[in-house]
Amino acid sequence: MYPRARVVTLILIVFYPLFVELPAVTYLGIWFLMQLFSGTAELGVAEASSGVAFWAHIGGFLCGMLTYRWFLLPPTKDSWPVRRPREVILIDRGERL
Repeated sequence: MYPRARVVTLILIVFYPLFVELPAVTYLGIWFLMQLFSGTAELGVAEASSGVAFWAHIGGFLCGMLTYRWFLLPPTKDSWPVRRPREVILIDRGERL
């Protein structure tokens, strides 16, 4: 929800730690590609691990990309919770506010 945010990322070059600030969109793109490549690589392996987690992350990412605008809709008149104006009566004078 914050595409212009910056993410501090650790990149290890041998034993030299390098901290780099990346835009969130770039980081998400790199993360998505890592999941895609890892999931594709697991397809050819005949071991017990099937790479289900990689494909679940990819599916969740794509589902989020397709539905995020649904969560950004402004509240409407009929949206929950319904707030009704309160009627306040002053007991002293019997006047309504």
